[in-house]
Amino acid sequence: MGGVIAADVSTYYGPEILGGVILMGSFPHWNMQPTVVTQYILDFIPRLLDPSLALFGPTAKEFVESCVAYGDRLDQGIKYSWMGAIAGQHPDVRNWSIPHTQNETALMAVSKTIPYLVLHGTMDYYVEGVKLRAFMDTNFGNFVFRLWENTGHASFFDNPRGSDVEIVAFAKRLCKVSFPFFDVLFWCAVLNHALQGWTTLSDSPDGVIYPPDA
Repeated sequence: MGGVIAADVSTYYGPEILGGVILMGSFPHWNMQPTVVTQYILDFIPRLLDPSLALFGPTAKEFVESCVAYGDRLDQGIKYSWMGAIAGQHPDVRNWSIPHTQNETALMAVSKTIPYLVLHGTMDYYVEGVKLRAFMDTNFGNFVFRLWENTGHASFFDNPRGSDVEIVAFAKRLCKVSFPFFDVLFWCAVLNHALQGWTTLSDSPDGVIYPPDA
């Protein structure tokens, strides 16, 4: 469910458990989707919910291609691996998660203070970045918003280095403000990758963590 899961976490565990939230082609809570989603994805959703095996192949292909800015240029290996990831999801999961609603009361109660990082593309076929920015301006008070050109729904794929820079900067800022349990987990993950041969923050020329072959 992506970034909207923060609303469920806030409802059932309390928003104080969240050190911050990162939205990548997503939005704060599911009930606001009519405000920001495109007609394209609204028309496409019935196909995602259809259990027909005959329809699944072309649906998965179009869905994957529409996740990036230029789907017709998507590497075939990546395309089919992403389609395989969709195939591994039980249809019941899609039929529950897509139509379900949330109670966003707990999240919105702290919307002016909880840190958000929003990474979005002007070529997102699912969520309209300009409308999302307007919603964030009106309802949230502590966020960084990046709207990138030539970037689709999967901003981490279309602009990987820009995403890395923003995510690391966001995590570092949060760790200066507070040091909750999940911040500890984040830096343990960073250390784990470094020990496996990844470039560390201190070694990387631009302060971003990259795998050895990047």
